[in-house]
Amino acid sequence: MGTEETLGGFAVDQFIPPLIQLLNMDYNPEMMLLACRAIANMTEALPNSVHIIIASGAIPVICSKLMSIEYIDLAEQGLKFLFVLVVGDCLLIFWSP
Repeated sequence: MGTEETLGGFAVDQFIPPLIQLLNMDYNPEMMLLACRAIANMTEALPNSVHIIIASGAIPVICSKLMSIEYIDLAEQGLKFLFVLVVGDCLLIFWSP
């Protein structure tokens, strides 16, 4: 995984909306899991991307997956993502749209 210095030119704002669309593919659990992992890894590799991820509406989508757990792997990954957000700055959760 790269660091913020090596990923400085990575356009987070262009990658997050398609990943959120993939999270909504209820008919493809593997795709939802991979999208959630990509978002979670992005928050760890690029901490400054958290605000873009939140503004793009990722938290309500992930929370909706947790409200009706159909795939345990997706639920675990969603919880890990939310944990990273809360550890970083717990107030970020309240700023989600």
